[in-house]
Amino acid sequence: MTYVQEQHIAVLLETCTNELTRLSSQLHTQTICYHNDVETRGRKGQGVAIFIHSSLAGLFRMWEISELYQEVRVYINGSVFGVRERVLFGAVYINPRSSSRTDAEISLMFSHMEHDVSEAQSESQHMILVGYLNAHLDNLPDHFPEGHAAMLSRFSELGTTRLGQYKDRANTADRCLRDIALETSLILTTGRGKAGRQWAAHLL
Repeated sequence: MTYVQEQHIAVLLETCTNELTRLSSQLHTQTICYHNDVETRGRKGQGVAIFIHSSLAGLFRMWEISELYQEVRVYINGSVFGVRERVLFGAVYINPRSSSRTDAEISLMFSHMEHDVSEAQSESQHMILVGYLNAHLDNLPDHFPEGHAAMLSRFSELGTTRLGQYKDRANTADRCLRDIALETSLILTTGRGKAGRQWAAHLL
């Protein structure tokens, strides 16, 4: 809880509840919360929420909540990131493959996400998408699309080999994630720093 209060933007996944006001009351610095609706309270794998620090009140606006997969999207005033245009920010959770969730269903969720990302990029050139996507990322080099020279120069870690521990064991989510990054000119930033050996994948 203390860690969340220290952040200007905090994303919580698998909240398992719609009663986030109880949590908000304990986060004295995070007075703004955007979240999706959980169908079955207490069930694992449900719920996405974005908490905003009270100092940023007025700089965020609700954009959209996906009805096809778990994602909450907001508009952010560009001044928060030092840019002129507004920034589109999305928090997403893609459930893992299971006995009741096939590879085809996983692929369909990523397909919907790719469509939403492409649509969003027509509104702004600045987009940040974070979340837990249950992708088994390997340590193969990324093929960065053109147009990211400045970012790669500023963050040299993006050019290093990922710390992925799933060499030669990429799953459907990983393949779909790479396709989205290539098709929408996003950069995969996960796996090159602390907590980098996780399954979560972040797009920037």
